[in-house]
Amino acid sequence: MTLQKAAVDIGNDTLKAMFEGEQAFTIPNVLANAPKDRGIAQLENSPFDALHVEVTSAALSVAKGIYYVGELAARQKHNDELTSEQKKGENDQSMILLLTALALHAAEESKEKKIEKEYFLSTGLPMTESKRKGARKAFKEKLIDHVHTVAFLDTPKHAEKTVTIRIKNAIVSPEGQAAYIGLAAKKPEVAGASIAIVDIGGLTTDIAVIEKGGKVDNEHSIGIGTGVSAALDAIIAEIDQELGIRPFRSRRELVDCILGDERGIAWYRGKSYDLNPIIDTHLTEVARTIYKTISDVWNESPQIRFAYIIGGGAALLEPYMKSINESKDSFPLRWLKNETAIWLIVSSYWDLFKFAGVNA
Repeated sequence: MTLQKAAVDIGNDTLKAMFEGEQAFTIPNVLANAPKDRGIAQLENSPFDALHVEVTSAALSVAKGIYYVGELAARQKHNDELTSEQKKGENDQSMILLLTALALHAAEESKEKKIEKEYFLSTGLPMTESKRKGARKAFKEKLIDHVHTVAFLDTPKHAEKTVTIRIKNAIVSPEGQAAYIGLAAKKPEVAGASIAIVDIGGLTTDIAVIEKGGKVDNEHSIGIGTGVSAALDAIIAEIDQELGIRPFRSRRELVDCILGDERGIAWYRGKSYDLNPIIDTHLTEVARTIYKTISDVWNESPQIRFAYIIGGGAALLEPYMKSINESKDSFPLRWLKNETAIWLIVSSYWDLFKFAGVNA
């Protein structure tokens, strides 16, 4: 059996995955408990629209369960998105999303009903978790010490396929260090400079201080339990309370509204609503918290030349952080194009195969 490489970034908002042959896809990090039979008249066209799976793994606290995953889960009235109390390396949802992504890749490559696949995985944990002694080792062992099974139920194209997954080896990196590798390959100014990488996620923000030569400054690199998810939840709640409408079923739908062509304008029952005043209030508050943390890190590490702002929350907070920066110390902050920022960490995980002696 051929060992295939897979790089997966289990983002708090979206999972990003890359495979050999330049295959890549995303899955919203949303999960919902599901019945075995969806009770539908006709399957959707794409499996990404309706991931309905049964996952069996001793790595999970609930060894066997049936779930809606991604877009289908986001359409459910009752679904689960990660909270700040959950650690990526320990919670079931992250593992279920990861296994579903690997199984989907395997199912896309095969017409067989019974599929067995072995992977060499490159992934990572946030700085806050990576600094906890033994956290990365424990996560790796959970991945490689078990056989995992994903059965596709009422899923387009792959209904009745069952994928048995063995993760034969895994690289588990600190996310900030991986991001540096990706940046150094894309930005010549990064090489040889002491920089900060600010990774704004849904639940946390990691600030990795990278010394000259690419070594992580463990003492001054920090993670805080502030991301954009709590603000998104607060925005949804205030829209309901103040306007009496519920136009969004998930954080992902709200993010699409904020970053869409009609920024901050939601349509509900044929009427348009300007949500920007509510959005601005909550995102400005998060931006201030993160900006203050950046300022504190810079005071402790004045040799930092500039900071790159990356991650799923970077685009959401960019206008607010730029406004704050212009009115205060005006640090040299750098933003990447949205797609580059979103894919930076997972593409860096892919690059790490080269350092592991695996041609990629």
